[in-house]
Amino acid sequence: AVAVLCVGMAAALMPPQATKAATKQQAASVLPWGGAGHTQKPLSSTAVVIPRDYRLSAWVTALGLGLDQIPMLQTNLGPLVTLLGVLFFVQTVKLRFVVDGDTFEIRQVATGTEA
Repeated sequence: AVAVLCVGMAAALMPPQATKAATKQQAASVLPWGGAGHTQKPLSSTAVVIPRDYRLSAWVTALGLGLDQIPMLQTNLGPLVTLLGVLFFVQTVKLRFVVDGDTFEIRQVATGTEA
């Protein structure tokens, strides 16, 4: 488990690259808040979808797992910080930041698609 965590931390430290949502598949894979009943505003050609970045979730999870090893903290602070890291990971998988010429949006990724 420690080796997997180390490999994940090394991969998480690589800087992300911003990509343009040029294809219709990428534009369709990002849904606004509101679910299926909400009409989706299409992405403009200048919209930039910020890619996933797992560095924060990896660091917070590693900190939580480290705190889990300290006897005085393994029953109160360690599990809370570990759960916060897991929450950051889940939100990184589910949400995307979209920057347009005049707006900054947080959009939810549609289920079953890869953005």
